[in-house]
Amino acid sequence: MRATHPGPLPHHRHDLSPRRLGQVAASLDVGVAAQIARAFGRREVQGIEAAGGALTGAEVIGTDATPATQASNVITADAGTDRADIDKELARNALPPATRKDLLTRGAGLLRARRESGAEAIGAQASVSFTPISFT
Repeated sequence: MRATHPGPLPHHRHDLSPRRLGQVAASLDVGVAAQIARAFGRREVQGIEAAGGALTGAEVIGTDATPATQASNVITADAGTDRADIDKELARNALPPATRKDLLTRGAGLLRARRESGAEAIGAQASVSFTPISFT
C-alpha cells in the first residue's frame, strides 16, 4: 500500500545551525491513509534508527470511530424497532386523531434521530480517513 497525503505538501523543517556542526535537526508532519498509519510510522522510525539517526519524538495521532459507529448502530436499531411499533399502531382503524398525530410526530422524530446519528457516524469515519504523523 502506498502512503497518501491529502491537501498541501507535508510540512517539514530543517535546522542547519552552525552551533550544531555536523548535525541536522528536522521535523516532518505527514498524513497517511488510516489503515497503514501505524505500520508506516513504525517502519519510518526503524529506518531512521537504522541509518544512525535519533528521534526526539514520533507521534501517530488518530481518532477511534468505533464508539460513534456503535452508538449510531444502537440508535438506528432502537429507532427501527420503535418505528415498527408506531407503524402497527398507525395501521389500526379506530385510532383517535390526537393519538394518530402524536404517533406521526414521534415517527418523524425517530427518522430525524436516525439521520443525525448516521451523519455523526459518517463524520467519525471520515475523521480517520487520514492520520497525522509527526517525526522530530
